[in-house]
Amino acid sequence: MKTEQPNMKQTKEIPQYAIDKLPGGYTILGYGGEFECNEDFLGLAILPNNKKDTWDEDYYRGSEDDLILAAPTDSEIVRINKDKLMLSSVAKPKPIFPEDASERKTYPVGTFICDYFPLAIAELAHHSYVSQQQHGPASNGAPMEWLKDKSVGDSNQIVRHLMEGDLVSTAWRALELLERELTQTK
Repeated sequence: MKTEQPNMKQTKEIPQYAIDKLPGGYTILGYGGEFECNEDFLGLAILPNNKKDTWDEDYYRGSEDDLILAAPTDSEIVRINKDKLMLSSVAKPKPIFPEDASERKTYPVGTFICDYFPLAIAELAHHSYVSQQQHGPASNGAPMEWLKDKSVGDSNQIVRHLMEGDLVSTAWRALELLERELTQTK
């Protein structure tokens, strides 16, 4: 997957290896200090001039001028800087399913959702909707979206929800961790 570097007024060029290693669903913002940042954000960083380096997830201030920074494409910081970024700076999502037709058949998503866990999936969708009405832009009538930089769970939350008997929140957080892990490894 190839993506182009952002079209920003940068003093430093984004190396191609950083663009090539960028996970799907992320947008390169540039070097720290080269974009608007009002608060810490959950994103990715990579060291320039180190082709063996990988993108590391953490919270960043946006002022780390020795790092190249990226954020989830649907995050607030990307929205703030959207006029400075070209759509080509957005990493295209990596394919979810294999290209080989026979291999694609080994992913029976519809059967899994509709026949195995229809009530659980419906409850998780409702849980997401209610949570966004309470915490996210959806409360202002915007479409529902996962604000990945604001909703960051961990295994402690999963265990706490499980101990409290809140299976819906347990399942949601477990899916969140799984999605983040798969996004980093695919």
